[in-house]
Amino acid sequence: MHYPRLSKHTFFYGLKIFQELGDSMDRINGAGHVNHRFVAENSDTNTPPTEFTADWFNGVQEELIGILEALGIVPSVGDNTQVRKAIERMIEARRSTTLADVGIANAYAAVNPYPLTAQPAHGYIQRVAIATDNTGPSTYAPDGIDVRPIFGRGLLALQGGELLAKGVATFVFIISPTLNGGNGAWVLVSSSSGAQQVSPAVKSTHAVQFAQLLAAVGSAGAVTGRNKLINGSAQISSRVAPSLTTAAQYGQVDLYAGWASGGAVTAGTLSQDTAAPVGRTGLAIKMAGVTLTGAGQLSLRYRMEAADAVKLKNQIATLQLRVQHDVGAAVPYTVVLRKPNASDVFSSSAVIATSGSVAVPSGQGILLKPWTDGIALGDCSNGLEVEVQIACGAVALKNFWFAELQLEEGTIPTSFEFKSRASELSDVQRYVLVVNANALLLSSQVPAATSQAGTMQCDFPCEMRATPSIPAIAWSLVQAQTPVLASAGNRMLRYSVLSTTNGSVNAYNNTTFVISAEL
Repeated sequence: MHYPRLSKHTFFYGLKIFQELGDSMDRINGAGHVNHRFVAENSDTNTPPTEFTADWFNGVQEELIGILEALGIVPSVGDNTQVRKAIERMIEARRSTTLADVGIANAYAAVNPYPLTAQPAHGYIQRVAIATDNTGPSTYAPDGIDVRPIFGRGLLALQGGELLAKGVATFVFIISPTLNGGNGAWVLVSSSSGAQQVSPAVKSTHAVQFAQLLAAVGSAGAVTGRNKLINGSAQISSRVAPSLTTAAQYGQVDLYAGWASGGAVTAGTLSQDTAAPVGRTGLAIKMAGVTLTGAGQLSLRYRMEAADAVKLKNQIATLQLRVQHDVGAAVPYTVVLRKPNASDVFSSSAVIATSGSVAVPSGQGILLKPWTDGIALGDCSNGLEVEVQIACGAVALKNFWFAELQLEEGTIPTSFEFKSRASELSDVQRYVLVVNANALLLSSQVPAATSQAGTMQCDFPCEMRATPSIPAIAWSLVQAQTPVLASAGNRMLRYSVLSTTNGSVNAYNNTTFVISAEL
């Protein structure tokens, strides 16, 4: 150990007081100090120097010598680097020390060589030899200080299998407003034998989460294709845009119904936008030019039939959609999931979950994720209903867009699945089918009036969900009575025709019409 050179006067004075026994380290308290700090002698102002005290000298000496002795270093007069080496040795010891786990499964604990007495600083590291496997969410409490949760590198609670007996885990203490309410948490950055949690992959070289993989390829028994909502891209449209009313009705985009409530509706349509400001393709469902009074609310609804919903039975799913509006102020959006009490009969249903309200700012397209960690669907084998509610209040000639709607298995929503138009059209035709002009056509000769002229039939390109509803059909008739529906099913329509007189009879539908098996 080596001390700095002192003046002759100070040396002999210090030599004298070092013979006295001090108590402990503290700031200087000798005569002439200023706020416990040393003051130099000033002969011009007749200011004496601060008086050295035995307490202070002995405190400095014992504190420094104590550092050396704790590390097993013998003090040496000729070595001026011993304290620095001792501190470096302590730092290295902390870095290389593996602590023994003295906790229990899911509640881990350890004792440090230099015990913590309060919550550690941001970035503090601990390495622990794990004694028991974890089976779910877990905590860590070194030296008996406050228990804090352990999160994985994806900043989510552990699920089980991340910490295994005889493995070595490295924890980093992180203090962040978004983590554990800002109260700090231990993040598991490595585990020598356990599974590792990662953040969702967003680039081509990122590690992928298991949930993302399942969403992409499907779990055992899962239906293929990630997006379980048909026409979520809003690219298939079979109707003209109807006016918005207080009754639910299907709009221009197939399979999506809309309505208003809470006030009078004086304007608005349920249309398809081909140049929408939200989403990648410009295609979107649009509630256009909406005028509402009072506590107005808009609703958009999608219904999934039991044949598809049963494949999501007791699964966890995530929902996402892109939305935008031009109300001029933030508007709250809420999503409600329901299931019918009988197969495909939505007149009586039960709520699965209602999301929290999300304030969507005006003029900004946002990706709405109502349940960030997924939602348990339970037994939804009778069907599934998704309703987006917009508490817009009284508005005049405002617009609301919905694009890229996606429901998928798993806890992590993945990027929207853009299906080909041919694939989407094929799926839509199970519920909505456009029958072109002249699809029903009859030409025949009859011997007398009111004779059976024959039948005309339209076969569907696919099996529809159920026998479709058929609107009034515009006919062109030559010596023919109005055709009568003879047979209808989920694969075809057949009409019979009687003549009005003998001779040539012709009948055909002269305009396009839409038949529907939507729920």
